[in-house]
Amino acid sequence: MSKIVKKIIKTPLACAPVAPYSQAVLVDRTLYCSGVLGADKDTKQLVPGGTVAQARQAFVNLKHTLEAAGSSFEKVVKMTVLLQNLDDFKDVNEVYTEYFKQPYPARTAYQVAKLPMGAAIEMEAIALIGDDKHRMADDGQAEVLLDRLRALAGAADRDAHKDGASAASAAGVEALRLVASKLHARATAQEKACRERTLSLLRARRPSLIADLLTLMDSTRDPGCLASLVGVLKECVACDQRGQRVAAVSQLMSSGAGPACSLLRVLATLSPKEVHAAETLVSDLVWLLYRIALRDPKFSSKVRSAGASKVLHVVLRTQASGGGGRLLLPALHILQVITKNPAVSSALARDGVAPTLEKLLSGSGVLPSPRLRLILLVIANLCRTRPFLARLCRGPLLPLLLRPLSRWDSFSGRVRLRICQCTLVALQYAVGSKTGRKALVSGCGAAALQRFCRLCPEEKAYDVMVSRVCGILQQLAERKGLPVQSWLGPATFQYAPGDHWADGDGGCSDDSGDEADEPEEPDDDEDDDGEVELDDEEGGAVRQDTSGQSSRRSSHRGSVQLQDSLDGLAEAPDSPHRRDSQDLLMYAPFCRELLEPGRSEKTNPLTANDENAVPSCSGLSTLQSVCATLPPRRAYCALASRVRSVVRACKVAYPDMVGGGCAGQLQPLSPRDRRVCRSKLLQCVDRVLQPGQLWNVVAYDLDRLIADQPIKPLSPESRTLKNDDESRLGSRQASSNGLRFESRFESGNLRKAIQIGPREYDLILSSDVNSTKHHQWFYFEVSNMDGEMPYVFNIVNNEKANSQFNFGMQPIVYSVREATLGRAGWTHLGTDICYYRNSYQRPDGRRGRLYHTTTFTIKFPHSWDVCYVAYHYPYTYTQLLMQVLRWSRHAGDDVLFRAEPLCRTLNGNEVPLLTVTAKDTKQNPVQSRSVLFLTARVHPGESNSSHVIQGTLDALLAPTALGRALRAAHVFKVVPMLNVEGVVNGW
Repeated sequence: MSKIVKKIIKTPLACAPVAPYSQAVLVDRTLYCSGVLGADKDTKQLVPGGTVAQARQAFVNLKHTLEAAGSSFEKVVKMTVLLQNLDDFKDVNEVYTEYFKQPYPARTAYQVAKLPMGAAIEMEAIALIGDDKHRMADDGQAEVLLDRLRALAGAADRDAHKDGASAASAAGVEALRLVASKLHARATAQEKACRERTLSLLRARRPSLIADLLTLMDSTRDPGCLASLVGVLKECVACDQRGQRVAAVSQLMSSGAGPACSLLRVLATLSPKEVHAAETLVSDLVWLLYRIALRDPKFSSKVRSAGASKVLHVVLRTQASGGGGRLLLPALHILQVITKNPAVSSALARDGVAPTLEKLLSGSGVLPSPRLRLILLVIANLCRTRPFLARLCRGPLLPLLLRPLSRWDSFSGRVRLRICQCTLVALQYAVGSKTGRKALVSGCGAAALQRFCRLCPEEKAYDVMVSRVCGILQQLAERKGLPVQSWLGPATFQYAPGDHWADGDGGCSDDSGDEADEPEEPDDDEDDDGEVELDDEEGGAVRQDTSGQSSRRSSHRGSVQLQDSLDGLAEAPDSPHRRDSQDLLMYAPFCRELLEPGRSEKTNPLTANDENAVPSCSGLSTLQSVCATLPPRRAYCALASRVRSVVRACKVAYPDMVGGGCAGQLQPLSPRDRRVCRSKLLQCVDRVLQPGQLWNVVAYDLDRLIADQPIKPLSPESRTLKNDDESRLGSRQASSNGLRFESRFESGNLRKAIQIGPREYDLILSSDVNSTKHHQWFYFEVSNMDGEMPYVFNIVNNEKANSQFNFGMQPIVYSVREATLGRAGWTHLGTDICYYRNSYQRPDGRRGRLYHTTTFTIKFPHSWDVCYVAYHYPYTYTQLLMQVLRWSRHAGDDVLFRAEPLCRTLNGNEVPLLTVTAKDTKQNPVQSRSVLFLTARVHPGESNSSHVIQGTLDALLAPTALGRALRAAHVFKVVPMLNVEGVVNGW
């Protein structure tokens, strides 16, 4: 009579017992499962959700216990269900049928007074194990092998932590080889019952088994041992159902032993001959690495560290030579992941991966398949490296790459999208080199791309591909720059190094009490209208200005009072912004209200000898002698005539002169039509490939106008800027059939307008002074139009990669006719708005650097009107000066307001510094207030910042409770326009 075997079943996947009992006991072939509760294995608490939720969790715990013993729900013969409330009987039956199918096992259900932990349900089971009389012996043998494997792993781990530990002994290697090979043989046995029982046991011990296998892989280099260990690991992770396989791979990834590094080290030790010979080992390694590569974000770096890229290439080459074996797709998946790393891609390119891919691509045909898509993905990733790109452009790989693109319309579904996308990405990298462009042109690549554009469906999913194709075709086109005379702007500023502003910048330098030269008398000649004559050398190098020296000398005595506090500031810990106390004294003239508060109040701009003049007590010479009785328009013209610009202005802009505002109401964003953007891109490509269809009639050329203007000094009458737009309304210019443009006014920046169609114009913006950059903001005048007719404007030299014009923004238009009728000034207009890259080369020498086009269509409301078009509501330097005048004249009696020059620009324009606070009183002395420093308009194109700072100053100067409280608590130092020259010259 054979001995009855008794075995205790224990698994960490089920909730641990809550009392002194085992999860299950196996006696011979019968498994007795203890009562299980609906408790979570991690928290050991009942799951929330009542009887139904606890019933499902109890079945999960019972399932893990059955599987740990090698059984299942199908082998359960008797179930006992204990309920705290028999009213839940129906709900429990519904859950019961989710786990048991007919024929159902026997069952007994009871209602009990109370269950452990206050549970609502508890269940126990009796099940059978296996169907073979030798099963208990087999299970015992498998468990013995696993225990011996665990012991060997522990010994290897202890040896690894010993200093100077030697290699494993021959006996230890032999023992490991014997155990691993037997375990692997049982896991891959032909006998289904033996194989399933072994695999069930392996997966029950998966967390600890994975760590043991990885430890043993790191401790041995024996090929036989490694093959068996990797095979056992693969069988441990592999599962028939996808959900179970994902969970197993996640357990493998969460192992602290570094599975990817261990497996890559094993792979890196193989020579090319061993790759061909050890087919089973390579197969298992590639399968495991494929699963890890899809989930490990650092996998490519680990491949590079292990030096395994060459071996992976050998595996791929072997599969390609064999006509595409079962390892081809996993190997391609791995290469698709690791080629995202530039270093690995370069190593593979140098190792000669291009011929391998040529062979694979030529044998894949043109029919869509996962294999073709993976090959194209690998090629697209490798195209980022120069070695592979050179091989691609010179060898037969590029024509093979074009083959799927030429047959793309025969594909269908999402595969077509993926294949075309991968091909276009590779071609996009290829056209970045001269050799690649030549190869594409000679291989009829341009024709295939054009055909793709013509036949591409109108679906939204293809918009990105159309954009890529248009970019590639623009790169293939002949190199073309902007149609202007020079990359630089139409006018340059000649700066002489000797003409600096060392002592004449309105107070920016510290004279420290040294006697300075007597200042020149300012040129204050004015005519009867209060309009001041300008320097004949307008636009040239500027003279030294010392108008602020007297105020500096008068305040020097008071500035010494700050010496103690400045010394304390200068002794602060070392920092890159540390300033010497003597250096800080240079700013004392700008803080006179802190030094001599009584004196600063006596010299208010509102108090002057001439009641019709508004002199600046602190030296804003631009505002001196402007007659207070001048109408706003004439005052604006007078101030605009004093502003120095690099390009001589011929007028003032009507919206700026009249203070053109807006409707004051929110306008909706422009709806974006993706079909418009697509048609614009295709139209741009057609113009590049067929330039002869364009009119190319120059409608405006600022370079020619500057060259033709007289160099001799102008008369005083001609130096005064005016605006006659109202007199031009309703009259058509007989000399021109198209639009007329103008930008020679403050902040205007249109350089050239070219008529390319009946009502379409390409516009080129002026660059920054003495530069070839900064083209984004625009402001120009249009006239001689037909009302309610669509005019298309293409601004072709924008620099930014994207724009708000692609997200609903519209340009703003000001109609002089509408303004004379008393209607709203600036308004958002424009349809068919799009922003995209064109074919004009930028002047930085790099082929791929192209300009972008802003295109929009405008229907002007009136015929023969004068309109102004801008990127955003303009705010000129003269507008700021007008606001300073207004603030000076209307500041309250309790307000201390001062405007003074912080410095002068190289072209001689003053940079205003405004001071706003309450007057000094005994109850609230100025010295006790904090100082706040505000600046705006660092970037000239951000005209909205000027509107924000104007609103801020209006609030600070307003006779409101908020304004009084802010003035009483703080001294505001405001520089409302830092980049004056950028604003004046319109960039």
